[in-house]
Parts: sequence; structure tokens; C-alpha cells
Amino acid sequence: MSKHTDKCICLRGSDIELVREEIDKIIKADLTGKNLDNKNEYIVKRKLLARCIADHISGMTDTFAINEYRDIKGITKHFNYN
Repeated sequence: MSKHTDKCICLRGSDIELVREEIDKIIKADLTGKNLDNKNEYIVKRKLLARCIADHISGMTDTFAINEYRDIKGITKHFNYN
């Protein structure tokens, strides 16, 4: 379902329930256990997930700011990433 490297987790085109399950596994993974490979994998995945969330919020903020500027300047066409 997913591929990951130390740079990204690719969930594009995945079933939304599988994505939710993967995120749940990342959040709830036991990082105190003895399985070092599993522990390292989920440490990387948690960092990537946090980065994805921050990037998403930043993108939303950028769109909001652009649209506010356009409203103030009377520009009728709004910016939309979709």
C-alpha cells in the first residue's frame, strides 16, 4: 500500500481506510520495544508524518493569505490549488 524512504511516504491513490490504518500504526507504534528495525522505521515515519501535516497547514495558510490579499485589492478570481 505505501512506500517510504527517509524523504517521503507515498500514500497517493490508496484506499482512504488503508491510509487511516497506516497513520494509526505510525502514531501508535511502540518506540520502546526491542525491535530496532521496526523502531527506526516508525521514528522516520513519524517525522515524515509531522512534516506532511506542517506542509499541508502551510499550504492552506498560503492560499488563505493570497485570497485575503485579492479580496482587499478587489481581485475577483480566487486562488485554488484544487
